[in-house]
Amino acid sequence: MPAFNLMDIMNLASKEASAPQTDEYTEIYLNPFDVIPSKENFYSLEGIEELADTFLMDGQQQPTTLGRVNGKFIIVNGHRRNEANRLNVNRGYNQFNKVRYWYKDMTEAQLELCLLIGNAYNRVLSDYEKMEQAVRLKKALIKYRDEDKKEITGTLRNIIADHIGVKPTQIAQYEVIDKQVNENLKEQFKSGNIGVTAAYEARKLDEEEQNELAEKIKEGEKIQAKDVAALVQEKLQEQEQKNEAERKATQDAVKKAEEAAKRAQDASIQAAQATVAAERAAENADFSATNAIEKQLSDSDNMEDSRSVAERAIDVLRSLLRKVKYMNESDVIVLEEMLIECNEKEREN
Repeated sequence: MPAFNLMDIMNLASKEASAPQTDEYTEIYLNPFDVIPSKENFYSLEGIEELADTFLMDGQQQPTTLGRVNGKFIIVNGHRRNEANRLNVNRGYNQFNKVRYWYKDMTEAQLELCLLIGNAYNRVLSDYEKMEQAVRLKKALIKYRDEDKKEITGTLRNIIADHIGVKPTQIAQYEVIDKQVNENLKEQFKSGNIGVTAAYEARKLDEEEQNELAEKIKEGEKIQAKDVAALVQEKLQEQEQKNEAERKATQDAVKKAEEAAKRAQDASIQAAQATVAAERAAENADFSATNAIEKQLSDSDNMEDSRSVAERAIDVLRSLLRKVKYMNESDVIVLEEMLIECNEKEREN
C-alpha cells in the first residue's frame, strides 16, 4: 500500500472535487447495492429523486469514489450519486445495475479523512455540518497520526480551520458547542433555527434551561444571539442572588453557632467555677464539722471522766459509811491521808 502523508490526502480530496486521477485510482464497475455508504457520512441526502432524473437524461458524469478497506468498497465521495443510482435500479432501469466507480486501497483513518475533506470541497456546508466536520476531522487526524504512524505538522485546529474555510476561533466555538450544548438544542442548531453565536452562548445554560430554550425555538419563537445572551445574563444574576442568599445564610448560621459555642463555653466555665467553689465549701464544712465533732467528743470524754470519778468517789464513801463498823485504825488513817491530799489539791487549784 503506498505511503500517505497529510498533504497527499488534502490534495487528493481537492482533486476528487473535480475528478479522481487514473494514476491514483482504479476503475471498477459495481452494483450500487454492493457499495457501502460510509457510516461516518452526516451530510444531507436531499434531492435524490431530481439527481436520479438527471442521470436518466444525461448519464452520470462524475463517478462515485470508493475506498477499499479490508476488501469492502466504502463510499468516500458521492453518497448522493450512489443513492440516485439505487433509486434508478428500484425504478426498473437495468442499465444502473452496473455503475462505474473509482477505488483505492485505504486504511480506516485514510478513508475517514478522504470522506471529510472531500465533502468539504464538494459542497457548501451549513454551520452544523461545519461543526460535525471539525469535530470528526480532528478525531480522524488523531487516528491517522496514531494508528497509521504519520507525522502531522502544525496545530490540528489550524489545519482543520484552513480546510473548512473558517478561522481557528470558529473551530474552538464548534468544539465547545459539540461538548456543552445538549442534543435537543443541538437539533435546533442542525435545523438552522439557531445560529453559531446563539448556540455558543447557550452552552452557559444548564441542561433544563437549554431544554426550555430548545422548546421555545421548536414552537416557532425566533431566538437570536442577543436574546440568548440576555437570558444567560438573567440566569447568572438569579444564580448570583441565590449564591449571595446562601452565603448570607451560611454566615448567619456560622455566627449563631459561634455565639452558641461562646455561651456554652461561658456556661461551662461558670459551672466549673461553681463546682470548685462548692468543693471548697464542702471541704471547709467537712473540716469545721470534723473539728466541732472532735471538740464535742473531747469535752464529752472529759465530762464523762469527771462525772465518773466523782460518782465513784461518792458511791465509795456511801458504801464506807455503811461499813464503818468494820473499819479499824489503819483504815481510818488511810481515809485521813486521802482527805489531806484532796485539801492540798483544792488549795493548789
